[in-house]
Amino acid sequence: MTGRIVHITGASGSGTTTLGRALAERLGWMHLDTDDFYWLPTDPPYREKRPAETRLACCIYKNPHSQRGKTSTGRDTFHGRFIELVPCEEIVEVIEFESPDPRFAGEMKITTSLADTDDGTAITLLCQDVPAGIRLEDNEMGCGSSLRNLAALVE
Repeated sequence: MTGRIVHITGASGSGTTTLGRALAERLGWMHLDTDDFYWLPTDPPYREKRPAETRLACCIYKNPHSQRGKTSTGRDTFHGRFIELVPCEEIVEVIEFESPDPRFAGEMKITTSLADTDDGTAITLLCQDVPAGIRLEDNEMGCGSSLRNLAALVE
């Protein structure tokens, strides 16, 4: 069953995490749980959202001399926050780039749409309010790279 993405949804405490982990282990797939990214670990769980600044992500270019990072040479650092989650359909997030150069700083909205196909799931990215310093072709290359990396993890 390669080339498939399985998205399991359900109410908190309904067993979706347990099912997802068991399925991933049985199939030898990677398991990612949205709760781990969105919620802070609390007892009982799901009481406190993880602050956006702690969901800091960083992209490091393999060859920093071939691409200039927006935060520093060969590096893009950004914060992300989800603003809408529609299970099995859409994820809307806002990415805020850190950069001393105002052309690269600012917020970009990314809408990820998911659609069932005969071969699995089609994923479409729509980027809005891309900072002026980011060339269209560079943004498209970055989105394509992200989708290829995701496919490599789940196929």
